Amino acid sequence: MEVKENSRRKFLVKAGKTSVLLAGGAIVLSGCNNEPKASPELTRGKSKKTEILYQKSPHWEEYFSIAH
Repeated sequence: MEVKENSRRKFLVKAGKTSVLLAGGAIVLSGCNNEPKASPELTRGKSKKTEILYQKSPHWEEYFSIAH
């Protein structure tokens, strides 16, 4: 009985190591593409809309008084 448990344990250890190696290889290969990554550039001053960060409200005033 001990031989079966030992061989099962060895199999599980080898399977675990193999899956970790395969996952690591896939991650490395996915990061090795030669395409340049597009850097998002911030364009300023071309929008006709005004950006509203917050609107004064009782909830905002309560939050601001607690946070500040």
